Amino acid sequence: MYFDKEKTRGGLFGGEGSLKLATHCENGDRYTQNTLVEYGIYRLYSVMTPVSFGVRLANLTWLDPANPKFTVTRPAFWIQDDEDLAKVLRGKILEQKGAGASEMDQRQMAITDVFQYMIGNTDMSLVALHNYKIVQSDTGIRYFPLAYDFDWSGLVDAPYSFPDHRLGIKRTTDRLWRGNVCYEQALLDEIIGLYRDRKDRLYGALRELPGISPGRLKEAESFLDEFYKELENPGRSRRAFTEPCRRS
Repeated sequence: MYFDKEKTRGGLFGGEGSLKLATHCENGDRYTQNTLVEYGIYRLYSVMTPVSFGVRLANLTWLDPANPKFTVTRPAFWIQDDEDLAKVLRGKILEQKGAGASEMDQRQMAITDVFQYMIGNTDMSLVALHNYKIVQSDTGIRYFPLAYDFDWSGLVDAPYSFPDHRLGIKRTTDRLWRGNVCYEQALLDEIIGLYRDRKDRLYGALRELPGISPGRLKEAESFLDEFYKELENPGRSRRAFTEPCRRS
């Protein structure tokens, strides 16, 4: 969405040039709930790291000028402008493909890799900048991965989503570790501990979603439960995070 800065001066969108607006897809309660869950994923991401987009929930009414009787109101959410976020982080957006995970800040990369695994997201590529931005620090010597666009994640489980056949999984809800870095075990243990420590805050962010139905909340919590069962089982977490690296 593009804004006229002069016309919006002093208003809610004053100073904004453009903002992304995520909306529902098709009619039906499932699509409405999926919008809320994806909004919630951005909130979960912000629990784990400040290198994450701010989001703001809205009720969006669609009008058809050719049919005055047609109106549809559904939840939607605004996504923070990437350049504005980069300024908050005292950096800039690096628009350059080809950067690998090993070139990123390793702690931030590990947080993001575990996050993508937690929500069951495989629809991304850092090298291709597919559903990733890169924030370069103001000193120019550190790079931070910034994930976005989570509607194809297992936590959302959108009816239109499906995994790439080359990944070897059958369903979007099948988790697959896509980290391309062999992390030091001490760092991986630290990040796993961070997710354990913030478990209540993550679940709380879901439960606070305005308009989420009890059934959809239960479904989302059950999906996170499976992730935390893996974290509490050293064998399962090793198979999830460590062994794929050893096989590569």
